[in-house]
Amino acid sequence: MNLLPMQYFVEVVREQGISRAAIRLHITQQTLSSHIASLEKELDCVLFRRRPHFELTYAGRVFYNYACRFSSLYHSMKQEFQDIAKQETGELSIGVSPARGRFLLGPVLASFHQDHPQIRLSLVEAANADLIAYLLDDKVDLIIANLTEDNPLISAKPLYDEEMILLVPSSLVSEENRARLLEGDLQPLADCPFLMNRQEDTAGRIGNSLLEKNGIVPRVTVSSENMETLLDLCYAGEGACFCPKIIADRVFAGKDCSHLLPVSCSATVSIRIAWLKKNYISKMLLDFVDTCLKIENT
Repeated sequence: MNLLPMQYFVEVVREQGISRAAIRLHITQQTLSSHIASLEKELDCVLFRRRPHFELTYAGRVFYNYACRFSSLYHSMKQEFQDIAKQETGELSIGVSPARGRFLLGPVLASFHQDHPQIRLSLVEAANADLIAYLLDDKVDLIIANLTEDNPLISAKPLYDEEMILLVPSSLVSEENRARLLEGDLQPLADCPFLMNRQEDTAGRIGNSLLEKNGIVPRVTVSSENMETLLDLCYAGEGACFCPKIIADRVFAGKDCSHLLPVSCSATVSIRIAWLKKNYISKMLLDFVDTCLKIENT
């Protein structure tokens, strides 16, 4: 069996359709349909139905499991022989949130490219929960994220800890209520506008949990995946914002933040670099992990 139609089939399943998969694979729909048709002819089975919506048949689900295992094994074989041949070429895809990518990856990428100038790094920016899903679907090689629980399919190493804080523009609360906030009482914010990350991201999840514990249903005026946008709006006095302290410190470096009240969330999250456990882990991936650890520990 030719492996190419098998790999194409995996993309069709992941994209839930021929047209989106063809765009991702940079081939025509006709070419992709032809490969799938030849695959179904060889297997003598229908693998999926297109209408009324995309749905795998039983044979399709069985074949998808085999195809994913073959694809993973083939990728591992290619990586190992590339390392054997000492070919310093290829691509490494890295999943990271937009804010962490901006503030953490600069020195890491510079150091990595000094030793691996021919390796192309592809950044995939997304919310925390989406990054974990991308890794488990093998859409990225590694991620830098908050893994809320251990997963037997994932290897991970800690990079650093993020302290979560709530920034409140002083114009939104009275002086008396500011004292209450600093003592951990969030009730003065019951009617305050909030600038929130999505629930799928770390700051959004922790912020919503903390507000729920305080009996507050937040009045969200702006929601966004982009923490920098939310912090800019917070700085302008548009609302309160839950965020990692390290990111706020870097966004506001050199700015006068005396009008922002920092409230402790009593929450710290561990940011880890993670990759899928496979038969073979490429040298360039392990070198990138080592570079991250070295930079963060200096």
